[in-house]
Amino acid sequence: MMRWLLALLILANVGLFMWGSWYKDADLPSQPRVRADINPGQMRLVADPEVILIPRLANRPPAVKTLQPIKRVCHEVGAFTSTKEAVRAGASL
Repeated sequence: MMRWLLALLILANVGLFMWGSWYKDADLPSQPRVRADINPGQMRLVADPEVILIPRLANRPPAVKTLQPIKRVCHEVGAFTSTKEAVRAGASL
């Protein structure tokens, strides 16, 4: 049984290698990549004296926010002498 499984896995690997190395799309012609339009006349260096830098979102709050301290409350649950005490403890939890 193990020999058949090993043979099947090897055959599958050989088939995958053959498909990956020999398969080619003959129907699709190779097309050149489309490049984004670049307007060199509109480009300016940041160091040019004509360029005015305007900061975005000048009134933006700081990126780092301080975390509020977490209020930790501990409750002790133990043996109750009456049902009323058990209900009160459950309500406080």
